[in-house]
Amino acid sequence: MPASTPSCSLGPDRLERRAAILQALAHPFRLRVVELLAEGPRCVCELAETVGVERTNLTRHLGVMRRAGLLDSWREGRKIFHSLRARCVLDFLNCAERVLEEAPRKGA
Repeated sequence: MPASTPSCSLGPDRLERRAAILQALAHPFRLRVVELLAEGPRCVCELAETVGVERTNLTRHLGVMRRAGLLDSWREGRKIFHSLRARCVLDFLNCAERVLEEAPRKGA
């Protein structure tokens, strides 16, 4: 039995906002960024190098995540840093891992 059940009386605005959060996570680069930021704040240059993507492309992804409320951002000199604002998203990703472990493999 689930620990808590979400309310079924959510309005359309609330559902749209939840969908925006899930969409902000729905890309492999963004999931990797969450994993990296779970370890602590990082500058864009470090994230781009680690994720293996151009800074301009990464900046677009970071903007999606920031607008969804997942990240905090600030400038220190010429560098822009990001941190994970909504650390509870890590619980969701752990849940996704459990689903993968429990789901039958394709072709099995």
